[in-house]
Amino acid sequence: MSGVLGGRFGDPSLGSGRVDGGSLDVHGCGLPIATRRWRLSACANLGLGLLRGRGIDVPTPTARVAPWLWAGGELGVSWWPRPRLGVELSGELATSLTRPAFHALDAQFITGGVFGGVSLGLVFELWGRKLGDTDPRSRGQARAP
Repeated sequence: MSGVLGGRFGDPSLGSGRVDGGSLDVHGCGLPIATRRWRLSACANLGLGLLRGRGIDVPTPTARVAPWLWAGGELGVSWWPRPRLGVELSGELATSLTRPAFHALDAQFITGGVFGGVSLGLVFELWGRKLGDTDPRSRGQARAP
């Protein structure tokens, strides 16, 4: 699960609603620049979610479920002070391929056409070869000077 969202829209005196949802996405990433301490990553993602809208403070509240599909990209830079521990700063930009809309009397919620975000976090590499380790036979063995 990549995200869960929820929130109320509208004005209670004019009618309001609530939208909740969840999503899954698939990432494909590459490392155009990778040194022992620095990495630049570029990713593409495709996501699918389900949004559920329901009326609140309206005479006849109803609920509706609608699919949401989006595609986007992410660019990140990370610094690795330790071989398997790093700090990453990344930014994502995506566009909605479908834009579900929900209405409750005069209140309206429409999924954004373009959205994005920035993140800062710790990254861990639990398995795999360390960068700079080109000979798989040398893993776990002492190297001669």
